[in-house]
Amino acid sequence: MNKEDKIEKIKLLARNFGLNNDEHLIEAFDVTKIYNRATNSKGAYANSALATLGDAVIKLHIVNTAFKCNLDSGGISRIRSECEKNDKLAWVCKIKDYPQLLYCEKKQSTDSIYDDPASLLEAIVGAIFIDKGFSETSKILDAEIPI
Repeated sequence: MNKEDKIEKIKLLARNFGLNNDEHLIEAFDVTKIYNRATNSKGAYANSALATLGDAVIKLHIVNTAFKCNLDSGGISRIRSECEKNDKLAWVCKIKDYPQLLYCEKKQSTDSIYDDPASLLEAIVGAIFIDKGFSETSKILDAEIPI
């Protein structure tokens, strides 16, 4: 699938999530390596900031959901540690077939191939959060992305 087709599918996904702006979701799938002037090398992926945000949102969602179930702090910690494991997030991402929509803005060598579906899911959640806020993102997580 070419980049333009992938972006059209991402826009459809944005509509399915009820997003008002698809720009951040498109960015979530961008795995172009960003040049880091400080180290004179290719550094993070273009979607890294969204993945960092999404990671925090997922953790808050898990803790908030566990808290609403009246669990004690030990129960909340056990649920959080189980639900936020990278292999679980990667599994969710793969069953949704999101990795097929990854793209690069620039031609890059094969050493920049992205193989981190957990971070992709986090970037997607970060993009949804920017558009919808925490409450609506939690509803989408409950309905669409079973963590």
